[in-house]
Amino acid sequence: GQGIEICFELYNPIIQQIQVLKLQKSVDPHMVYLRDALPEYSTFDFTMEPVTHNPQDPVPVLDTKVILKPPPWYWRWERTVELRGIDTEHMRENHLSDTRLKNMDAHRKPWMEFDLMYEYDTTKVEEAVLKDMEYFENVVRRKKETSEKTAEEEEK
Repeated sequence: GQGIEICFELYNPIIQQIQVLKLQKSVDPHMVYLRDALPEYSTFDFTMEPVTHNPQDPVPVLDTKVILKPPPWYWRWERTVELRGIDTEHMRENHLSDTRLKNMDAHRKPWMEFDLMYEYDTTKVEEAVLKDMEYFENVVRRKKETSEKTAEEEEK
């Protein structure tokens, strides 16, 4: 009954064959929320027969809305806006308290989807680098001062 997440290295010499049982696209780029999903969404039958797919046909999109198990969750899924594969209505009705629902809107940032400069904003990184540089300058200065004092004391 416990789900297990397994990652295989593609060029592992132990792997002799890879067989596609069913070809589908997901509505989300990352499906990490399957860790917190009910077993019917996150498992498959080991006796599953391969489903044939015509290469000329487009790949079907898996548009199923996943129902999550009750919290605690791997992540605060109520805060992530961009995931379309989670049944948010079920989550709101069954798993979230009023306090958590109020806090949820405070953490939402709908403009982030359209913020083109967000990933290029380096001001925080620059501030951290300058702070580190200042710290190490002080360390070097103190070390130099103590070495000069010990040199003077040795001369006396």
